[in-house]
Amino acid sequence: MFYKEELVNLNKKVSNGNIVNKSSLDFALSSIKDKPWFDQVAYLVRSILIGHVFEDGNKRTAALLMMAYCTELEIGFDPERISETIVTITSKNINNLGKIKRLLKNVVR
Repeated sequence: MFYKEELVNLNKKVSNGNIVNKSSLDFALSSIKDKPWFDQVAYLVRSILIGHVFEDGNKRTAALLMMAYCTELEIGFDPERISETIVTITSKNINNLGKIKRLLKNVVR
């Protein structure tokens, strides 16, 4: 499970780490307790992308988050497909958790 500080550190890899929508991030973090890892990812990705949690680098942060979860759990993934999926979620403004989970499941091996 990821915590706020870890998410900020992920964003700092691509931007400045400034949170501009604290409530969206706090809600997502409070919603993922005791949930399976894939639900955690979906909640956090939705919060970051749709809630525009960070000042800059939300798409890159969401992609890094997905890769970090997969790496930590030793699950294979395709970085290119993760990036494409993140762009799809953003460009189509997909906010339904079920749809986000289905899209993200297509990037793991």
